[in-house]
Amino acid sequence: MSSKVTKFEALLEAAPDAMVGVDVAGMILFVNRQTESVFGYERDDLVGQRLEMLVPESARQDHVARRAGYCAAPGIRTMGTELRPNGRRRDGSEFPVDIALSYMGSGGAMVVIAAVRDMTLVAEQQAREQERLRELEQFQRLTVGRELKMIELKKEIEYLRQFAPPEARGSDHER
Repeated sequence: MSSKVTKFEALLEAAPDAMVGVDVAGMILFVNRQTESVFGYERDDLVGQRLEMLVPESARQDHVARRAGYCAAPGIRTMGTELRPNGRRRDGSEFPVDIALSYMGSGGAMVVIAAVRDMTLVAEQQAREQERLRELEQFQRLTVGRELKMIELKKEIEYLRQFAPPEARGSDHER
């Protein structure tokens, strides 16, 4: 085994994200251990299979078309900004992912490389922050509403005091 292959494999395995290499037909050529961890498959269950097994069924047809479009005009790009894609685990569960694409080679020999990051924790944190924001907005509406009600009540008390006999009006410091 050459030194270059060994370095490539070491780099692939050291990557913090799931790394998937596919050919232009969408067949998985290689994965790293993060891919196994994130998707729940063993390496041998993935290599030689179609990439779409990692894509939710509802998005598979669209994914095939997008993959073909990428192969026609490859480049370095991310998929998570506009699409908000999901991955599909072995157990069928779906989870949000961020995907960065790159490629090696060209034509029929091109290998598309996808770095896939599980965004579950980020999505959960965003959901918690959104819920907290909703709670704070509701609290603000209630607080402002109470303050406005207090102002209205004070005005009404002042208005009604003018009709009360002087001894019932109280001193200025009670107002």
